[in-house]
Amino acid sequence: MSKSQVLHKISLSGRNGIKRTEIRKEFQHIPVDDEVESLLKNGEIVMEKRGAACYLWEAENYLQYVLTTDTKFKILYTLIEEIKVLLERDPKQTTMTPLPATIEHTSRHTDAGTNYIYGQDHRIAIDKENFGRDFSLTLRQNSGSSGWVSLSKIREQMDKTYSIERDHFYTLVQEIANKEYETYELSSGGIEGITVRGLLHGFIRCI
Repeated sequence: MSKSQVLHKISLSGRNGIKRTEIRKEFQHIPVDDEVESLLKNGEIVMEKRGAACYLWEAENYLQYVLTTDTKFKILYTLIEEIKVLLERDPKQTTMTPLPATIEHTSRHTDAGTNYIYGQDHRIAIDKENFGRDFSLTLRQNSGSSGWVSLSKIREQMDKTYSIERDHFYTLVQEIANKEYETYELSSGGIEGITVRGLLHGFIRCI
């Protein structure tokens, strides 16, 4: 039994986590505690005590768990992520400011499977087939042991190629998720994403 297999078992528990005692019972023939301590030291998993029990999560799953159970943390996390995005746009910018008017007044037109965004002096053509291929590739490249990837991370990476509005990006992603529902799975949480039945879904993985 290797450390990666122990990590895989923990990651399968998703946002619910798994009791440390359950890991010990399943892998009685190896020093599980040593493996767990090594994973904790490397930051690959997180441990939290609930009552008398210790629960373990894969790091990304724990983030989703806290975002859905701790409102204060979610608000703080969202603010930090928004500030980070603004600073990446302009390192000199330290306060939250409205988006430029040229972005707010863009319009969209769809023709023969190609989406166009009309800006002040430019037009960007987006081929849906290429977009879908690049989306799938970016998702797979960023998938960890659990498979879950934040949509905000995918958008930031794809923005380098497509440079489209955030809302338009998620419109295209929602079309992909609806059309290929047997390929992709969405999860609630995150700082941005797709709203499904009133809940923000900011994580996605391949089924």
